[in-house]
Amino acid sequence: MTGKLILSILGLLVGTHLFAQQGITGTVVDENGKMIGATVYITGDNSKITVTDVEAKYQINTEPGTYKLSVSWLGQVKDFPFEIVVTAGKFTQQDLNMGESAVDLTGAIVTGKAITNTDAAVVNEIQEGLTAKTGIGGTEISSSGASTAGDAIKQLPATSVEEGKYMVVRGLGDRYSISQVNGVTLPSTDPYRNSASLDLIPSFMLDNIVTEKTFSPNQPGNFTGGNMDIRTKSFPEKLFVNIGFSAAYNTTSSLKKGFIVAPEGMNDLPEELKNDSMRGILDASVLKLKSLARRGSPDSALFVDKYARELNTPFLPTEMNGVSPLDHGINFSMGNQHKSDESKNIFGYVIGLKYKKSYTYYRPFGADFDNPYTNKLTHSDIRNADAVYKRYLATKDNMQERFLFDDEKGNINENAGAFASLSWQHNLNHEYTFSTIYNSDVDNFARIQNGVSEQVVETNLYQARAAGTKERKMLNTQLRGKHVWLSEDKRQTKFEWIGGITKTSQFEPDLRFFSSHTLFYFDDVENNENARIDISSYGLPNHFFRELNDMKYDAKVDLTIPFTRQKANKIMVGGMYSAKTRDFSEYRFKVKTAPAVQENDGSQNWAPEWNSYLNNFGFDFTYEGDNISGFNQNNYYENDTRQSNFYTGTENIGAAYAMAVVQPAYRLKIVGGGRFESTDIKVTSRDTSLEVGSVNRLDFLPSLNLIYDLDADGKVNGEHKLRISGSRTLARPNMRELAPFFSFDFLGGFIYTGNENLDRTLVWNYDLTYQFFPENRPGEIFSVSAYYKEFINPIVKVFNVTSTTGEITFENLPKATVYGFELEYRKRLDAVAESLKNFTFATNLSYIYSQVAISNEEKAARDSLGMSVEEFRPFQGQSPYLANANIFYRNDSAGLNGALTFNVFGPRLFEVGALGNPDIYELPRPTLNLNFTKTFNDKLQLKFGVNNILDAKFRTQQEYKGEKYINEMYPLGRTFTFGVNYQVR
Repeated sequence: MTGKLILSILGLLVGTHLFAQQGITGTVVDENGKMIGATVYITGDNSKITVTDVEAKYQINTEPGTYKLSVSWLGQVKDFPFEIVVTAGKFTQQDLNMGESAVDLTGAIVTGKAITNTDAAVVNEIQEGLTAKTGIGGTEISSSGASTAGDAIKQLPATSVEEGKYMVVRGLGDRYSISQVNGVTLPSTDPYRNSASLDLIPSFMLDNIVTEKTFSPNQPGNFTGGNMDIRTKSFPEKLFVNIGFSAAYNTTSSLKKGFIVAPEGMNDLPEELKNDSMRGILDASVLKLKSLARRGSPDSALFVDKYARELNTPFLPTEMNGVSPLDHGINFSMGNQHKSDESKNIFGYVIGLKYKKSYTYYRPFGADFDNPYTNKLTHSDIRNADAVYKRYLATKDNMQERFLFDDEKGNINENAGAFASLSWQHNLNHEYTFSTIYNSDVDNFARIQNGVSEQVVETNLYQARAAGTKERKMLNTQLRGKHVWLSEDKRQTKFEWIGGITKTSQFEPDLRFFSSHTLFYFDDVENNENARIDISSYGLPNHFFRELNDMKYDAKVDLTIPFTRQKANKIMVGGMYSAKTRDFSEYRFKVKTAPAVQENDGSQNWAPEWNSYLNNFGFDFTYEGDNISGFNQNNYYENDTRQSNFYTGTENIGAAYAMAVVQPAYRLKIVGGGRFESTDIKVTSRDTSLEVGSVNRLDFLPSLNLIYDLDADGKVNGEHKLRISGSRTLARPNMRELAPFFSFDFLGGFIYTGNENLDRTLVWNYDLTYQFFPENRPGEIFSVSAYYKEFINPIVKVFNVTSTTGEITFENLPKATVYGFELEYRKRLDAVAESLKNFTFATNLSYIYSQVAISNEEKAARDSLGMSVEEFRPFQGQSPYLANANIFYRNDSAGLNGALTFNVFGPRLFEVGALGNPDIYELPRPTLNLNFTKTFNDKLQLKFGVNNILDAKFRTQQEYKGEKYINEMYPLGRTFTFGVNYQVR
């Protein structure tokens, strides 16, 4: 019934609007920016008339034909002499500039596209901006083949992406960069991160992405690297309906036998085990349980027996039946606008749904490898595997292997999302928008590592297995408004407001770890092997249940008041308030084994069979009548939950700002002011013996931006601009970093713990930017920037030199600096040759240098090893260089779009070195992608692409005394994509 209702509603929405619409759309600007309230009409036909709205947009619906336009403003009329061709069923984009000579303003005519999602529209915003910024339009995002916001931002200058979802701007990780949706900052679904996971935001909902590079007081104070605002669609110019299917083949992961997955686990922890007193029953000794049972109180023994059986979900990764499928997905979106009251009221809506399932797999010995245990592995086999995981210990002479593992990992990702936006423009000067984004992202993963561990002797084969699921969810809801009041002399007072609620969660039910080793595996004695679990070396199998829930409320207001008839002069005031709460829990349960450790003979099969041991859980009760007289224990579970692994947190941020935009001279514009921002963060552990982590600060953040026009005619929106900026910003620790909570993922990985004494960081920022916007060449730009940043009390990851277990924590160090330069260039190639008129070339290059002081304790640890003692290291995730080069092809008459994109980052700090060891760096990974789309009859689209053409691998490395040591490596494979879309426009 529900399905029929949904189909009926969709049919009604689509069916009632499948009539042709066409006309002219665009924006009206002058030398001071967007012109709100300007009257636009077809020359000589006063019946075809409209007024620009709060975004200076206009739209005139008219029949197919050739037209000219006129604009009326403050009693002055300007007739534009060029002709605009309108074809059936399409809107022709035509931006109008009142401040330029109306000689050749046509630029590139783009049909059937929203005016804010083109590269020309984004470049126009960059040119008009009060701060230095960069961006990418929805059309470029679509042409590049990006499926998420995380994919899209890789093309932005000085921007790279960690783990496919966390942005790094100007070499600064997510702590120093902000991710927003329509001006509201998104929280992270990962407790170890400060910014949102950008892979949760699908590309089909994006209008454009714009990143501010310099700070102004109307932006959040935790701005240092950049403020990326993801703008979603709101007012489509006409009806569109789109449904698409996609499939992808990866050379490493697709159609492979032996793909490992996590076996089915518990969906949630039983409520009984969430109760402290009930869970405490699992702490009782077997002797105590037997004594109670003999005295007629068997409930505790029955309770332990019950959860010995219920918690015992399979530990060992299992293989998928058959071969792994192709990645596949489906998406649906539609939208329209309705006008009433002589176009004074406009209603718009956009809705979208998506589902995608993808498979990632790598194995140690290549695609044709079947079973690693048909014959014995050697140390050389493991070292030369295609996928390896290694850790080293530095000595005075060289690096010794602590862990030497081959590595096999399978992951199945299911991603589902929905987006809806409802907008209303009232009398063109008042706009209201309600939008919501929902996304669910679930990973089912399994990992197997085989090799040598320092925790067992070198002749033994160590095996580690991990399996589980991780589910991330985000629900973001916003209500926002924009209001413009025009005085008699057309001065524009603007008031904008936003209210938002964001709920995020990360849930890891039944994460399972299981380790064992095979004795005498690497010796020369035949039939001498047996497999066992060593309690003293690495512990018994265990289960983890982790859950994080965040709730965040946002409110923001901005008021802009012009104080002269010249629009450039204005005062801006406003404020914001954000309140976030967090609840985090981690439950742990470890196996308690029977008195005799189980051993399995490995002489015939180098993959020991553990099922008999793992299935042997629970108690064998003996009865006298109806009463339990005793029992024999097999394996059971002991509560290993720690009160310190539960914490709650609150984060309240308040701000108020005032700034002014003044144009004291024709060529000069000054943007200056300040922002007061309060920080109140508190993290409380359930372990009352631990200190409360807190940050309570009130900071003043000044900012000054100078914009100087270098053109001879002195127009502020001229071709050549020089921007100079100085500001102070801050960065905050996140709640995880303040929480005294230990966590780890697998043997060989680091243990992380928080630091309740962290403080916020202050940053001084200085920027110099030159921009060139060629006249009558919309969408083109040449920009070069230099910047310098000085950090006071920066927060960094450090290794605890007193720890023997590889413990990483977080500290405020005294100082750090970052400096660099960027170059951005976009050029339509018709200037080179008319035959290249459909091509656009875009490139950006960045050089970045950063240094963070190394603590005195770490210097001493390195000095004791005879290592050269460095004074500084770079910021986490910072690359010394970034480069992007893209060629876009667009041929509307042939219905063909394409993009060849190249991206590479320099070696970036992946992890600080433990125990005084050299730091670990992620090596450059040159990525070349080709994607193109062919449209038939404006309805059917076929999409093809190949990504990672160069077959780059993921690699991390340490360097010591001139030698290089690979830490981790695995193949990514080439991916071939195919998609089909059907659209009605």
